[in-house]
Amino acid sequence: MKNNSHLFLLLICLPIGLFAQQLPDASIFASGQYLCNPAMTAPWIQMDAQAIYSKQWAGFENAPQTVSAGIQYPLLRQNSSIGAQLMQDQTLPLKKTGRSLMYAYQLRLGRYSRLAIGLTANMSQYRFDANELRANDLDDLLLGEGVGNTYHPNFAFGLFFTD
Repeated sequence: MKNNSHLFLLLICLPIGLFAQQLPDASIFASGQYLCNPAMTAPWIQMDAQAIYSKQWAGFENAPQTVSAGIQYPLLRQNSSIGAQLMQDQTLPLKKTGRSLMYAYQLRLGRYSRLAIGLTANMSQYRFDANELRANDLDDLLLGEGVGNTYHPNFAFGLFFTD
């Protein structure tokens, strides 16, 4: 009877959730919350700098890769913080280059409570090079020719409360 109770406890204590290869891989956003919410730009008292390089499908020619560098700096006397980020994501034939500037202002609501308000300005460049395409039917009219280049500005607003 005692052996059965140990087996029962073991089954109860096993983790319920499992992760598989089919789930999405963590992106560069997992390392810097300020990229998703500008109000979280340097919410602490020290500067933070980061550089990230990620290459997927290692060993394959022209494998997708991402390069990113960012910095966050708190301006303690002004109750605010600033940040910047550069990113390049390349999945041939498409290449995306992004530049972002972040600003956050912190309102002190109590001894430990704060409400941060943040803004982001981002400029993304998308470049499509049809010469990098690999296709079976080279006469397909939808493949296009040459190089396409476009710019997209983006602005974001965020709130962050901590107690």
